[in-house]
Amino acid sequence: MTNAIQSNPKGLNIHLSKLRRLAQPFFLPLDQGNGWQFIWLLISLIFCVGGLVLVSLTGLIQILEKFQPVLTEKYFGGVVGTIETIWNSWWGWFFLGLFIIGSTSFFSLRQQLRNKRWIHWLFLGVIVLMLLAVNGINAGIGFIARDLTNALVGKQEEGFYRILGIYACCFIIALPIRVSQIFFTYKLGIIWREWLSKSLISEYMNNKAYYVLNPNDEQETDVDNPDQRITDDTRAFTGQSLTFTLGIFDALLTFSLNILILWSISKTLTWSLFGYATFATTIL
Repeated sequence: MTNAIQSNPKGLNIHLSKLRRLAQPFFLPLDQGNGWQFIWLLISLIFCVGGLVLVSLTGLIQILEKFQPVLTEKYFGGVVGTIETIWNSWWGWFFLGLFIIGSTSFFSLRQQLRNKRWIHWLFLGVIVLMLLAVNGINAGIGFIARDLTNALVGKQEEGFYRILGIYACCFIIALPIRVSQIFFTYKLGIIWREWLSKSLISEYMNNKAYYVLNPNDEQETDVDNPDQRITDDTRAFTGQSLTFTLGIFDALLTFSLNILILWSISKTLTWSLFGYATFATTIL
């Protein structure tokens, strides 16, 4: 039993090493960057996207304040206050520093990102940016839905139709962003699958590895149709890896935004929610 427990970490490290050998070369060559550099580039990507979102949101709010001040005050008052707090305090320099650090990290590793690897990072950055945009719009829709219900209960016909128009505009804006995010995700998965399939088939053809596997002799090996298995497995691996990774990021982002909104409404309710979740999870 002790030996089995001790062997588990080693087995986990072996599987993580195999996963790294499959996933990392698509974004960063194994012989030119280690696993920590790969992880740091992923973090740097979030720094860069976060900086772009902050600057874009600041510009959007300024445009809305100039042309639709009533709309900004009614639905984006909290956002305006948060952005002003960020730029009027050390937080602005902090986020600016993170953006510079992220950009510098990619610039310092530009040699390793040749052979179109920078396109893979660009696609991933666009996907993360769209996830941020969709979650931000969803958070705003929550406040608009609240006012829509209040107007309906209060029988405010004029206000109801005005808010309903804003509600529809949010969906019109969010829909192409969401569709584009799905498109870029599948496109990146196809590019990754094509690259990984060629890489594995090339290794299969090198050093006469196909003679070692010998798929035609069922008594010597259990592997039949290796080329077909490679293409099918790469499709599953790339698709599930992207779905799993982006799903985790989307869930964390949704959780963070909802907690921030709830915190702005009631700190007591927020702590009560955490307490209830902890209690229920412990019981389950």
